[in-house]
Amino acid sequence: MSEETWLQSFQQGPDQRGLQLEVHYHPESCQYFFLWDNNLQTFPGATKVLNGIIVIAWSRDVKLRL
Repeated sequence: MSEETWLQSFQQGPDQRGLQLEVHYHPESCQYFFLWDNNLQTFPGATKVLNGIIVIAWSRDVKLRL
């Protein structure tokens, strides 16, 4: 994984200010991911992440497998 720190902006609702979470690069999938525990610290009680109407999947184990 890259040593570089990257941030992604998230917001809790359409009228809320954005907050940034650290994201990490996964070289096998060539995608960035964030840790769900970090999301829960920022947005307690969150159950999903949306991009518009699309639900974003997250990895289910430490090997980042879906």
